[in-house]
Amino acid sequence: CKTIKVACSRATIKNCEFIKSGPIIIEQYENDPSSTAASNNIAITQCTFDSCSISDYNYKAIQMIFSTVSSITFEYNVISNIKTTEYDDYSIFIDGNNKIERLEFKNITFINNSCSCLYGGGIGMIVYNINNLLFTCCDFNNNEARKNMNRNRNVDLNIPGGDYYNGDGGAIQIGFYCYTNKATLTFESCTFKKNKAARHGGALAIQTLSTVGINNCLF
Repeated sequence: CKTIKVACSRATIKNCEFIKSGPIIIEQYENDPSSTAASNNIAITQCTFDSCSISDYNYKAIQMIFSTVSSITFEYNVISNIKTTEYDDYSIFIDGNNKIERLEFKNITFINNSCSCLYGGGIGMIVYNINNLLFTCCDFNNNEARKNMNRNRNVDLNIPGGDYYNGDGGAIQIGFYCYTNKATLTFESCTFKKNKAARHGGALAIQTLSTVGINNCLF
């Protein structure tokens, strides 16, 4: 089941614990009469998402889909103990639909996650259609990107060169897929410890087309 499902342009979820629960789903509609770009904001702060792997939904902890110009506040959260085994199961899915210019993950702890999704790496997070992604003071600890032989990426993308399976990015994998490869990335003062990958990038697998900055980080 879904823990929370809302269709709105403004929402705040603060200081909550979601343990062995279904996902939070936040969707927006273009015809929302209350929507104004100046005030639209989705805020998820000081929350814990632990062991959210039990639902039948492909997105185990958080799903957000934006259809109006908005901002997102995502900070001081913990994402932990999420285990997925299917290639199309993710812990977090965010689709900005080119309505979100910038998304900052601030003081987020990703710990003890293990994912087998096509994209997203050990934490199993995929972000579509947002131009600028920042990770500020985030901790990536003991996450694992697993390889799933049930699906290879080239089936969807039709790229020559043979099969190319997942398992990249022990902490996180970003890019390769056309909806995720255009973002500018910045990692600022982040810590990466004990992450591992079945294939490439024990900590990071970055396969994007734009600028990447990794500053003051500890590996």
